[in-house]
Amino acid sequence: MSRKTELAPKAGNKFIRVKCPSCSNEQTIYSLASTPIKCIVCNHELAETGAGKIRLRIKPARLFE
Repeated sequence: MSRKTELAPKAGNKFIRVKCPSCSNEQTIYSLASTPIKCIVCNHELAETGAGKIRLRIKPARLFE
């Protein structure tokens, strides 16, 4: 295959808007975060790190692509 016909792989990373169940604060997080994600207001854990991607502890509000 020539260099011109090679396709770049599509990235599977997304930004996710989550809503804290404790204080109802909404914040945007990245799907490939490397540290546990906590709510900015009440310090409630929203997501934990996994093998390359995060594992949400709550339901997402919206996905951004």
